[in-house]
Amino acid sequence: MRQGNVVRAAEDLGVTPGALSKHLSQLAQELGVVLFEPGHRLVPTEAAQDLAAAIGAAVGLLRRACDDASSPRGRGVLTVIANASLAMHWLVPRVLAAQAAIGGRQIRVHAVHSTDDWRQLPFDLAIRRGGSVPPGLAGRPLGRERLTLLAAPHRAAALAAEGLGRLERQPLLVARTRAGEVEAWSAAARVPSPSTVRLLPHFYLAIEAALADQGVIVGPPWLATDVHHDRLIMPFPDVVALGTPLIGLYDPSRGDDPTLGLFLDWMAAQMQLVPAALPANSSIGPGSGNRFRADSDAQTKR
Repeated sequence: MRQGNVVRAAEDLGVTPGALSKHLSQLAQELGVVLFEPGHRLVPTEAAQDLAAAIGAAVGLLRRACDDASSPRGRGVLTVIANASLAMHWLVPRVLAAQAAIGGRQIRVHAVHSTDDWRQLPFDLAIRRGGSVPPGLAGRPLGRERLTLLAAPHRAAALAAEGLGRLERQPLLVARTRAGEVEAWSAAARVPSPSTVRLLPHFYLAIEAALADQGVIVGPPWLATDVHHDRLIMPFPDVVALGTPLIGLYDPSRGDDPTLGLFLDWMAAQMQLVPAALPANSSIGPGSGNRFRADSDAQTKR
C-alpha cells in the first residue's frame, strides 16, 4: 500500500519480489477478495484499503504499547510525527530549542508523506494539516499558517520591481498535497493564478524546485525568514493569505502528559500561527479541554 510497487516493498521487507508476490496471492486467496487491481502498479481495491487501515492501526497500537512499557511516562523520548516539509524544513532544525522548551525531554521527529498511513506509526503527538480528529484520538488546534509568495533572490527581485502584473508569466510550483493555497493567495493578491503550473507530488519537492530557481511557490513566511534565509525571498510580504489549520493529535487513553501542551504552546508561538478552531466533527480528549481552550484563548490575546 505505501510503496505502490512490489520491488520497493520487497526491499523494505528484506525478501525477494517473487516471494512477496506469492504471499500477496496467497493472502488474496485466503481472504477470498481481490486486493490489487490488474496492472503493473499496485492499485489497491477498497477491500485492500480497509484491511491496510485496520492492520496499520493495530500495529501502531502494539508499537505504542511497547514504547509505553519501555519508557516511563514523561521521561522517555517524545515522538512527534509531521508531514515531511514541516518536519524536515522547520521542526528538525529546531529540535534542541524544542527540547529546552519542554524541560529537556528528548524529542524524536518522524517525517511522513501526506499519503502515508500515519496511524500505523508509533507517536506521542501527530501534527496534521486539516481534517477532523480520528476516532480514539484527541485534538488541539494549533492555528493556521500565513501564506505568501516565495522565490529565489533574482526572480523575487524582478517580481518586486515590476509588481504583481509580472506574476502571470512566472512558472508556479504547486504541491498536490496543499490544494487551495495558491487560490487563497491569488485572491488575497487580487490577481489571477499564473498560467504555467508545474504540479509536484509533495510540498518539500516544490520547496527544492523553488530553491533551484525553477519557479515561484506559495508557502509560509518562515521558509524565507528562518530556514532558507537569503535563498528564498518574499517579493510581496504584505500580501498574505491563511493556510490550512494545523492540529496536534494524541491518544488521551495514555494519561495526561503535560509535555504535549508545552510543546504545542512552543510550536504555535514559534510559527506565529493564527488561532483557529478545531474542524467540524472533532473532539477534545477527557480532562484536557479546559486547559487547551485556555491555551488557545491566551494565544489569541497575544
